[in-house]
Amino acid sequence: MLSKKMKIWISIVTAFAIMMAGVVVWLDPFVGTTVSAEGQYRNGYLLIPEEYDLYGVSIDSKFTLLTLSEHTLEQVLANFFIDGEPKPTIEKRSATKFVITPAKPLEPNKIYTFRMQKNGYEDITWSFQTGYPFGIVSSLPAHRSTGVPINTGIEITFNLDGYQ
Repeated sequence: MLSKKMKIWISIVTAFAIMMAGVVVWLDPFVGTTVSAEGQYRNGYLLIPEEYDLYGVSIDSKFTLLTLSEHTLEQVLANFFIDGEPKPTIEKRSATKFVITPAKPLEPNKIYTFRMQKNGYEDITWSFQTGYPFGIVSSLPAHRSTGVPINTGIEITFNLDGYQ
């Protein structure tokens, strides 16, 4: 049989565990949330990068342009641009699907704006940020620090979580 003190202790621990579970469930939607327009057409157009992860679009990714209405290759070639970049290569896969390949590899950690011009309408734009290469953000002790005790732990922080 449990004593009164033990029952109170179990009640406190149980209440604390339930509260912490509630905090974790409440915070979960805010952790690792990415804003994405994937699946949302803009004035009849949808642009999707073929290679991307949580940290951005791959620097050698192609892009798929989907349209709600049929287009010729010439129409897309004449009206599709990447701001500040040479004209991309565009391949027609069907009357409503085109593959866009940037003329040169994209630079790491840079935002690119893709633009589709449509006569009589405002330009349709998409912006994508490229990922960045794996690297060290910080270390403890600091680089070239002196006077560090020999029993100090070594800590390294990388820019990509869960790298394997």
